[in-house]
Amino acid sequence: MGDQTLAMDGGVGRDLYMAGGDIIITNEVVRRTDPPTDGKIRVFISYMWNEHDKPFAVRLHEALAADPDLIIWRDEADLPHQGGALKDELRKAIAVADRVLPIVSPEAAKRGADPRSNLGLEWAFARRVCKAITPILFRCEAGQERAVLPPDF
Repeated sequence: MGDQTLAMDGGVGRDLYMAGGDIIITNEVVRRTDPPTDGKIRVFISYMWNEHDKPFAVRLHEALAADPDLIIWRDEADLPHQGGALKDELRKAIAVADRVLPIVSPEAAKRGADPRSNLGLEWAFARRVCKAITPILFRCEAGQERAVLPPDF
């Protein structure tokens, strides 16, 4: 099977390809199909940095981290501090995740629709690499859930 370009967003020269079951980001292979050696499920939490969503994401992270069968990834807690390109690091974390949990508030839904935002990049990339996506509706009015939720979630 030939290489397939998945995306080219996120920076000059930051090409992203799919080769077989692997994702290649700027000549670095990220194995998306390799199961964790300990049998745990890898979860990526995607959220908007605002006064409501961020504290909720922290609480969600803490609650899920109590489950010994899960490995939780949240940017503020797990981004490597090695000077790597932020958007590449986010894509790598999503590439190796088994499931993406986007926290979808009314504000996040608007931000997530903007492909230039980190939230938009996370959501679009998760869809491109066919990740299991389980949206968490947060601060949505009863009956307005479908209006807030992105149509392809």
